[in-house]
Amino acid sequence: MHGGDIYTNRVKIDFSVNINPQGVPEGVRSAVLNSVNIIEQYPDISCSELKASLAEYFSVGRENIAVGNGASELIMAAFQALRPDRLVITAPDFSGYLRAASAVGCETQHVYIINENRELKAVEDIVDELLERAGSGLGSRVENGVGSRVESRAEGRAGSRAEGGFVMLTNPNNPSGLFLEKEALVRLAEGCRDRGLILGVDESFLPFTEVGEEAGLKDRVEEYPIMIFKSFTKLFAMPGVRLGVLLGRRDLIAAVETVLPEWNISAAANAAGLAALKEREYIAATSGLISAERTYLTGELRRLGLEVFPSAANYLLIRSDRNLYKELLARGLLIRDCADYEGLGEGYYRLAVRTNKENEILIAALREIFTVE
Repeated sequence: MHGGDIYTNRVKIDFSVNINPQGVPEGVRSAVLNSVNIIEQYPDISCSELKASLAEYFSVGRENIAVGNGASELIMAAFQALRPDRLVITAPDFSGYLRAASAVGCETQHVYIINENRELKAVEDIVDELLERAGSGLGSRVENGVGSRVESRAEGRAGSRAEGGFVMLTNPNNPSGLFLEKEALVRLAEGCRDRGLILGVDESFLPFTEVGEEAGLKDRVEEYPIMIFKSFTKLFAMPGVRLGVLLGRRDLIAAVETVLPEWNISAAANAAGLAALKEREYIAATSGLISAERTYLTGELRRLGLEVFPSAANYLLIRSDRNLYKELLARGLLIRDCADYEGLGEGYYRLAVRTNKENEILIAALREIFTVE
């Protein structure tokens, strides 16, 4: 169950979805409204202008880019195109990877990032365990490398399965906010390359961190067999206009694009994407706003006696013995119940970092809840 269930609940403020609290940039809103004037035309099937803008923004080649109807479409397409025989994934993490793996009959192995003491494991230990799991049960053709297998995988989509697998994670992790710095990511990418595996990193929440895009792997897309998923939904607060981006080695991108539908990017999404990439001041202001409000929320939540996991993202994972989902919803505040995440369970909740005014409303509601006997 994802967040954002505002259609079956009466909600005043939605803390269950992790989008930019600044709201949709006016330039993006105007671009979407103006796109109505071209709805009688087919969109550009190759998204040429959008890909050119993305290539400049991320400093990669156009052949290193695929675009999708949200990052979710690109995740599913990656599994459909490359058909890994197994997935090694951090837990907890975004359920969309598991759904995509299930769709192609992919075996899944979890690496749990929270220990028995309800503490986040050290990053180096998580990387070690991911590589250990990834290295077990390798096929006999690993020495051929990933690149030589891409074509055979695409040919085998009808039924046969190529050897090899994916290692996948969200950075920062969703829902804990655990952040892997670039050094750790490079070690993981090197390890996957040496084992003949593909590394998938969802960087949808990277712009909300204090280090930003430069902490990601976009500058290594030709050096390693990696796929980097990015979402306009989160950064530009536009979940109703689906737009996602995939960066990766050109052979992997070419394979993924073979399974994407034609015209998968609407005129509205194309216009929104082009406008969003021009919003440099909006983007620059995001991390500072999130940092200040995350610090405020963390302090206030801990004063209430709640367990709060350290986070680098625009959300906080907390734990309580009370049913905070139900009690806050009764006050019109929707949070994400994390009981369905692998590796968590009852009592875990995710709270989005929103504006100071909204965050104060949340804290006031929690104070009221914890003063009620």
